[in-house]
Amino acid sequence: MVAASANRQTLLILTHNLDIGGVQKNVAALANDQINYRKVIIVLLEDDKEIRYSLNPNIEVKLITLLLIDQKDYETGLKLFNYRLQQLNTVFNGISADIALSFEDYSNILLMQANLPAKKYCLAGYR
Repeated sequence: MVAASANRQTLLILTHNLDIGGVQKNVAALANDQINYRKVIIVLLEDDKEIRYSLNPNIEVKLITLLLIDQKDYETGLKLFNYRLQQLNTVFNGISADIALSFEDYSNILLMQANLPAKKYCLAGYR
């Protein structure tokens, strides 16, 4: 295990939730491995889902509050996207990531639109 230091790189992972699923399992496994080498921050887009995978207590988890929108509204998707983008920009304020990683197309688009100073971006798609 690498000793803690102020010079450790920061890995930021963006995903919807850590409830049950293949993406969620991969995010948890990656975060638990990488905490041995760098600071890890996981940002979850859904605060209403339970975190079902064990995480090292040194992993920082940030949650975006779920916005309830009338699903009959024609612009529901756009309103939700803009809300999440605004919330991400608030969460990212003061964070500088060396590597920013997101899973699935929706999270990838959000991450690329957000104001996060990162040295490297990695976008992963799952089907």
